[in-house]
Amino acid sequence: MVAATASGRRGIASTPSTRPHDYLTHWLISTQAGDDGEPLQSDMLTKSLSTIQEKVESYYREMRTNLVRYDRIVDAQRRIFYERRQEVLTGDRQFLSKLLGQYAADTARDTLANATRLLPKDASDDEKNQAYEFGAEMLQRMYPACAVEIDTACRLALEDLPPTQAPDIFTVEDSLVSGTQKGFDLQVALVDQKGEGEDDLPAILMRFYILREFDQAWQQHLRDLEFLRENVGFQSYSQKDPFQEWTIQSNELFTKLSAKVYRNSAISWLSLDASGIVARPAAPVAPASPVVSDDDDVSNPVAAAQARGAASLNANDQSSEVAGNRGERRAKKKGGKKSRRR
Repeated sequence: MVAATASGRRGIASTPSTRPHDYLTHWLISTQAGDDGEPLQSDMLTKSLSTIQEKVESYYREMRTNLVRYDRIVDAQRRIFYERRQEVLTGDRQFLSKLLGQYAADTARDTLANATRLLPKDASDDEKNQAYEFGAEMLQRMYPACAVEIDTACRLALEDLPPTQAPDIFTVEDSLVSGTQKGFDLQVALVDQKGEGEDDLPAILMRFYILREFDQAWQQHLRDLEFLRENVGFQSYSQKDPFQEWTIQSNELFTKLSAKVYRNSAISWLSLDASGIVARPAAPVAPASPVVSDDDDVSNPVAAAQARGAASLNANDQSSEVAGNRGERRAKKKGGKKSRRR
């Protein structure tokens, strides 16, 4: 025992008894084993194992609790998101046009606000005019279908002003919004002309663009939430509750999600070239079903159809034979007339 202890302190690794955990096991067995085969008992070891087990169970219990708390928030966002998606899926042209038209107008206002955001309060008329022109050009690039209407609306708003005088920002905003709305209505009318039959082509295309953005945005939102949950633990170093911070940031992401979906859908819709839409080809005409006569065997329709086909072939053969006989008789009559003349 003394030799084993000494060798263990010296760090000799030649024998298994020199390892720390083997040394502890050997010490427990040698000091706590009973002579009559009684089970080993140690208050210190039992207390240590109980403490470790409580900590491990508390860790996993807290992990499961946090997982449920996270899932509740994600599920609430999912329900709201899919309710809006269902509204788009069942909405008609009027609902979809109003929805996309509203976000197209909001985008026009935001574009002008971003263009004039860096202007100082005492900006000159030239600087204001340059900012207004920049905002109008950005909006025309974003909405190609509204480019002509936006340019026309801006010209009408500035025709009564001198060339060097800058208009009021509200006048420019109203002209951009009105041009966008007129372009949107014109796009709906042009696409409607390409429709065939009872198909509401504008509603079909607007619904397609919105649903595509919905699906892509929700997938990206789930990835963002997972990344946020993996890195929110660092907030604890700044004396903040990680779950509370994750809730605040996830709600901010979800608030921006719907606006992003509708605005991207409006950009896709107003970037569509209506003149390049090809009308859908007509559906092929189905062959006429055979008419069942009174003499046909209704119990075996296939045999009845075959019988009708054979009868039609026989009738055609008979008609051709009759026509051939008539031709032969006419030829004989002509030959007889020529011989008599000679």
